[in-house]
Amino acid sequence: MSSSPEKRSTQIDFGAVPDTSIAATSQLTQRAQPKRALQKRQPPSPDKRAKHKKRLFTDEASTGLISLATVQAASKGVSVLDTAIKQESPWDSFREHYKLNLGGFVSVASDREPPHDNFIIKRFDDPQFQMLQRIRHNNFHNMQQCFSYDDSYYAVFQHVPISLDHLANSPPYLKEHELAAILGQIVNGLMYLSSNSLEHGSLCCSNILVSTKGEIKISGQECCREIASGGSPSADIAALGIITMELMQKYAKDDGAVGVDDLERWPSDCNAVGFLSMTTSATHFDELLQHPLLKSRWEKENIKWLVGLAEVTTHRGFIYNERRYAIAAGGAFSIVALFHLIPYILPVVTHVSLSISKHLTYRYVVSRHWILGPWTGANVVVALVYIAVNSFCVGFGASTIADVGSRAGTLAVVTMIPLFAAPHLAFAADCIGLSLRSIRIVHRSAGFMTFFLSLLHIIVVAASNVSIRLDGGILLCLVILLLFPPFRKPSYELFLRTHQALAVASAYAVWRHLPSDNRFPRVYVYISAGLFLLMFVLQSSSVILQNGIFRYHLSRATITHESGALKVRLHLQKPLKVDDGQYVNLWIPSVSFWSFLQSHPFMVISWEPSEQKTLDLLIEPRGGVTKELLHHAGAGYTLNPIVVFSGPHGPHVSMDQHESILMVASGFGIAAHFSHLKRLIYGYNSRLVKARRIHLVWQIRDKVDGLAAQSRLNKALLEDKLDDGCILKVSIYVESSVSKKHPFGERATMYPGSAPLAEIFLAEVSGSHIKSPGMLAAEDSRRSSEKCEPEIPTAEGGIRSLSVPAKNNESGPAEGDLETGNFNPGTVKVLVTVSGSGEMRDNLRKLVRNYLHVGVRLLELEYQPE
Repeated sequence: MSSSPEKRSTQIDFGAVPDTSIAATSQLTQRAQPKRALQKRQPPSPDKRAKHKKRLFTDEASTGLISLATVQAASKGVSVLDTAIKQESPWDSFREHYKLNLGGFVSVASDREPPHDNFIIKRFDDPQFQMLQRIRHNNFHNMQQCFSYDDSYYAVFQHVPISLDHLANSPPYLKEHELAAILGQIVNGLMYLSSNSLEHGSLCCSNILVSTKGEIKISGQECCREIASGGSPSADIAALGIITMELMQKYAKDDGAVGVDDLERWPSDCNAVGFLSMTTSATHFDELLQHPLLKSRWEKENIKWLVGLAEVTTHRGFIYNERRYAIAAGGAFSIVALFHLIPYILPVVTHVSLSISKHLTYRYVVSRHWILGPWTGANVVVALVYIAVNSFCVGFGASTIADVGSRAGTLAVVTMIPLFAAPHLAFAADCIGLSLRSIRIVHRSAGFMTFFLSLLHIIVVAASNVSIRLDGGILLCLVILLLFPPFRKPSYELFLRTHQALAVASAYAVWRHLPSDNRFPRVYVYISAGLFLLMFVLQSSSVILQNGIFRYHLSRATITHESGALKVRLHLQKPLKVDDGQYVNLWIPSVSFWSFLQSHPFMVISWEPSEQKTLDLLIEPRGGVTKELLHHAGAGYTLNPIVVFSGPHGPHVSMDQHESILMVASGFGIAAHFSHLKRLIYGYNSRLVKARRIHLVWQIRDKVDGLAAQSRLNKALLEDKLDDGCILKVSIYVESSVSKKHPFGERATMYPGSAPLAEIFLAEVSGSHIKSPGMLAAEDSRRSSEKCEPEIPTAEGGIRSLSVPAKNNESGPAEGDLETGNFNPGTVKVLVTVSGSGEMRDNLRKLVRNYLHVGVRLLELEYQPE
């Protein structure tokens, strides 16, 4: 501003407004020197500077207030506009719509009067507002209106919603002439600041805006600070280097170094790299303006298309208050509506769920076979979807057969990741919350998919006459071949260790096969290895913690045998909580030479409501370690070996909500039921479960097979003491026996032949065996002779009653009704649990699927004696 007395004496009087920050008198009291109008240096040379002259126009309004003081520089690109401050709320003139993140959230509002243009409104304090008043330049986001309200200032700016940060994050990379158009405008604006002894100090991509016309608008000028006259704006020059680097390669280096990594896109001899390098040594913006990059013929219109693309591709942070209110109101309305619709929706959902279970989950599409199966409809659907997804990923968008082969190879490496998810599948199943059977299906499916994708990759490469190493493919073939029963069943321990060794060798061969000069897809192998090591550390830590290896002595096991069965009692050094139906993996290194490489899962048959200090196991001797254990127990030595265990494994199965439980077992499958049986009896005695009937059906080959479980069954019968023992019924069927039935009392009976599962199942579903409290009280006088013994199914399929005759001589359902479910069952929720042969499970599945609509469910336990 000129210092002539005439111009210095010119003042603006706002009358009733005492705190106007732009009053000349206030400026004089705050500073020893008057504020100068900020000047703009002409771009070509610092020697050619134009002295700016102002003209001050004042109009006296009818109200006696001066409406507006306008000062305009003669030089091109510089205009200073002292805007009258309106003493009112900005929201009387503008309607706020949302907040936009432009290096900080700002309000986006529209004018309440036509044509309802959009503007950006920011709130400032007094010192910031004074700096905002001083800076006016075409390459700055200049204030258009200002308001004073509630001890704050509100500035209105042009609506420019795109910043350089959005351009840097959009897909296209800038070309050199586009980069010059951006940097040239930024340098012009910063040189204007420097010529007026100011620097921005907070310059970044987020606060440099770009209009749809390609104009650069530097915002945040309220944070500018003064520097010594002739001083170097080093902070702004350094920030310009970071901005240039982000525009060139879309990121800045973490260590603060200035440079580009992609020398193919930006060669070291190009002007852009030279300009970037110059930002590390330049001291004034005059030097940068003389660089060939900015002296080239650039035009701001060259970046208009980049702004348009950034508007549709870049996610910008915003806050829309009205939308939140609408969502909240709509959510509340939806909750109320849903609450009233639940009675109508639940039957539909239940019907659809039952139909899916009946036709997909319980129905076998592929029957049980010694090579494969059984497969339910759900298994087939999931497998087809899995195949379809992988086929789509391999083939979609591939232009050549070579692309298909390359994708198949990459996808095979990705599919290998879940195969190395954990050193032991039981631990992985516990982490995910699946059963061991389900995690084995996932593991098997991923293995087969890896094999077929690798095979496709090998075929395509071989057809291209390219020489490749087939080590990995051959190893994968061996892994798949060993999965078939003829190779797996003779020696499971040998199969398991061979399978694991081949898997590791295959992973190493794949790693060797992948190119070392490309980060991908080798990174997938590293992910597999890292995941395996992580799970190994977690599992090892769990084993160390549960066994108390560093705090206690190792656990020991007492091993005995009875009638060809092994009984193992683990004496734990640290009490352990085990839920019913869970199992442990045992490692007993002293059994044999190879036993230190083997661990085996065994069902825990004991259960306590609190932590256990001992765990009981019932083991069927087969081969390998179990055969050695039987040998040592029979010989009378190694009765107290050191053991290490992991677990307990397996999901907790809740049976509390079922009134009737039918437990079906064959052979050593009885071991899977013992813990459930004890917990249900305990819950019944404590009134913690709804169970009012437990029927245990056990199929054995010879009565000698029952001796091992005899004591455990008798203990369960003794514990069933509430209501004089009315909840538990035991039926034992001996295949080799030809004698008549032999009752062991009123609640346990042995029958000859095979168990008539259909008749037993139908009797349980009918609910006729469950006694209500009123019926029990009415029959209290007859308990000594009759107890509450229900109808007993015989081997011939008839049902004979010992104590409760059939009502009104009603005949039983027809045989065809068992398959179709066309009879009137009771309203009792029945759970059928099975741990038996494949044929027994298949027969029960066929029976249960027809009675899903009355609440019957089938549960195949973790252990199956196959």
